[in-house]
Amino acid sequence: MLVITSEVKASGLTGRDVSDFMMSCTDDQYRDWWPDTHLQLHVLGRATGGVGDVVVMDEFIGRRRLRLHGVVEALEPGRLIVWRFHKIVPLPARYLDAHVRTEFPLLRDYLRDRARPGT
Repeated sequence: MLVITSEVKASGLTGRDVSDFMMSCTDDQYRDWWPDTHLQLHVLGRATGGVGDVVVMDEFIGRRRLRLHGVVEALEPGRLIVWRFHKIVPLPARYLDAHVRTEFPLLRDYLRDRARPGT
């Protein structure tokens, strides 16, 4: 098994913000987070407490499109989400790391804008 772990600090964004959003967002919200890069993220089948949820994730990392199906194997809201995806990701880890370091500050801004009245 390949394990990739990223740690990103984005002032004003909590682990709980991330886990709540990732476990409940719609495709439209996912696309709004990073237009033209994020395409789909949604749960196909729900299980008890999130563990066992079947998810679809479709996004670009650089010029490569990744279409993944996976299962939530572990969930500790605010701290940890473990997904097991059913496809090998043919991508150098440095691309994934750069992608994550860009997308979470974008998520902070997206969630902040959604919380403002009238947005």
